[in-house]
Amino acid sequence: MAASIEVATLCCVLLKKYFLDIRAQAELSAEDLEQLKAAIEGSLDFEGQPMVLLKRKGDVLSKIYSKLNKKDVFV
Repeated sequence: MAASIEVATLCCVLLKKYFLDIRAQAELSAEDLEQLKAAIEGSLDFEGQPMVLLKRKGDVLSKIYSKLNKKDVFV
C-alpha cells in the first residue's frame, strides 16, 4: 500500500510538471482538462488517503482550475 501511495504522489508531481506548469511544453485542451479534473476529484478519499497525497492532488486541481480560468470556483 505504501508503494502505491508513493507512486500516486509521484504521478501527481509529474503530471503537474509536464502538463500543467507554466513551462510545460505539452498543451491540454479544455476537454482534456475537464476529464482530468473529473478523474482527480473522483479519486479523492479523505478518509483513506494520506495527507501528502491529498495535498498533491489539490496542487494538480488548483493548476487545472487556473488553466480553465475557474479559480473562483475552486476556492
